[in-house]
Amino acid sequence: MNKQSNKALLFLLFILSITTMACTSPFLPGMFGYQSPPTPTIASEPGPVISTPIVVIEEIIPTTTPSLPEPTETPQPTLAPTPTVVVYDYQLQEGSPAYIENIHHPELGDNWMGVGGQVFDSEGNPVERIVVMAAGTLGGEAIEVLGMTGAARQYGPGGFELQLAQRLIQSSGTVTITLLDLAGNVLSESVAIDTFDDPARATIVVNFVATLTD
Repeated sequence: MNKQSNKALLFLLFILSITTMACTSPFLPGMFGYQSPPTPTIASEPGPVISTPIVVIEEIIPTTTPSLPEPTETPQPTLAPTPTVVVYDYQLQEGSPAYIENIHHPELGDNWMGVGGQVFDSEGNPVERIVVMAAGTLGGEAIEVLGMTGAARQYGPGGFELQLAQRLIQSSGTVTITLLDLAGNVLSESVAIDTFDDPARATIVVNFVATLTD
């Protein structure tokens, strides 16, 4: 080969080497080819932060509906029963009882103690055939003595008399006197009397009068 051929061959090999290096090493400065600048990275600007509200759903546990108490009736005040006023046919005469000595049985002296008197209607007239009852206790013993108006005229027209004891006995309200009709119906309130161990008060005088009504 001649020298020109050798130069041409060397030049060709050089060019080929440079081309190969340029292809494999793009970062070598001043070599063949243009190195494109790196693509700039554009940092994305942060957008507005949108906070998503968290919805908390509370579980509602149904409770038993309280039952309302049954309405109760307001108790009405209990009215005290009005006492029945009993109007009897006869009532105690004003001034009774009165006490006197044993003038109707002087022979018995202190061995007699009793009750005597009269019963009058609304016009002041003596009423006969009314039963007079003395009942209660006297000297620790129960007594019940019955008499009738008109049977003891020594006390006046329509008079009555009941012997309570054969001796003088002190007592306070343990004996009552009551008027009855012949059928046993009560005609007067039971009047309590006192008795005394005193000869001057051996006889208890009790008179009744008819009750005046409107």
